[in-house]
Amino acid sequence: MGAYFANWAQYHTAPYKHTADDLAPIAPRTDFTYFGFAYFCPPSDAASVPYWAVAPFGSCDSSSEYEIMLVETNDGDSLKTLVGQGSKVVLSIGGWNFPSSFFSKMVSSSESRAKFINSAKSFIQQNGLAGIDIDWEFPCSGPRTDPVKITCDKFRQTDDEGGSCPADTQNLATFLKELRAGLGSDMHISVASQAGEKNWKNMGLAEATQYVDHWNIMNY
Repeated sequence: MGAYFANWAQYHTAPYKHTADDLAPIAPRTDFTYFGFAYFCPPSDAASVPYWAVAPFGSCDSSSEYEIMLVETNDGDSLKTLVGQGSKVVLSIGGWNFPSSFFSKMVSSSESRAKFINSAKSFIQQNGLAGIDIDWEFPCSGPRTDPVKITCDKFRQTDDEGGSCPADTQNLATFLKELRAGLGSDMHISVASQAGEKNWKNMGLAEATQYVDHWNIMNY
């Protein structure tokens, strides 16, 4: 059993406002707590740099592409709090607001995959985490422009060039194979999978399953 902790829940009004401290009664009852969401720095050739990649949110540049980054100023403290509650904390990367094209480009070459995997391994070890959850929504998706509100002050636009098929399907399995090799057998790897048939077929379940501990089936 697992539960997602959403880092934006702190901006809701009562009684829907939640911080990491509020999970203390729940943590002992779960096997995993998923921290959602962390991002990774965009590819250096991205057509547009999203607002969260630059100050005051991030400090991404060409030298840090595909490296793990946190978005909210208190994300680091929230992670420490969750780890201290005794549940195994898994870092969830991506989410609906994160461009699918960035995942598509990250998994497209051995060099870019290695950048992400090395950064993820270092981040997990430094923060005492149990593993990683890949929340790519979703392979082969089309272009989109969404108004997103991650922080509490205002909406911003995030452009997404979309993915690429069938490359995304093939590259996701290769990425998960290399991620498993990089993190080792002791680290937990999960993937958020679409419940819709069109989308889960694009995820290459048969090829990728051997490298993950479980799939989180997203249905509402």
